[in-house]
Amino acid sequence: MAPGTGILLNNSLGNLAWTRRDAATERRATLPGPNKRVGSTITPLIVFSGDRPWLVTGTPGGGYIIATMVQLLSNVIDHGLNVAEAAERPRINQGGGDAPLELEEGFSPDIVPLLEAKGHRVRASNTMGSIQSIMVEGATYLGAADTRRPDAAAVAAR
Repeated sequence: MAPGTGILLNNSLGNLAWTRRDAATERRATLPGPNKRVGSTITPLIVFSGDRPWLVTGTPGGGYIIATMVQLLSNVIDHGLNVAEAAERPRINQGGGDAPLELEEGFSPDIVPLLEAKGHRVRASNTMGSIQSIMVEGATYLGAADTRRPDAAAVAAR
């Protein structure tokens, strides 16, 4: 809730600096006011092959959304994985600036010392996103639900 307003916030409105104390620090640019917009990472995607949809995908995850979607696209387009395989691959993320690299479980343990030797700070991370996708292959629709979250499922419907 925005302090003193009684207004419940959704999505990225919580990223605004709702108190003068917030505004006095690093968040001056996000003090609510006219003609301002809040940054958003909401990134549902439709990838076309020619003039037809080929891949429809999206994920929750706040600041992890963009990295999650880029890695899914790279796994499908660059590495030729189907959407289910691509959704299950471990993910990596760097929040910004000098934030540590975050790695999900599933990477080789050898990667951490290699990254640290290059000057990166590395830390283990919990779940990054939960991709839900549909890929169109001719007349076949391939659904994939990321198993990182409980009760994930892709169910065929007629």
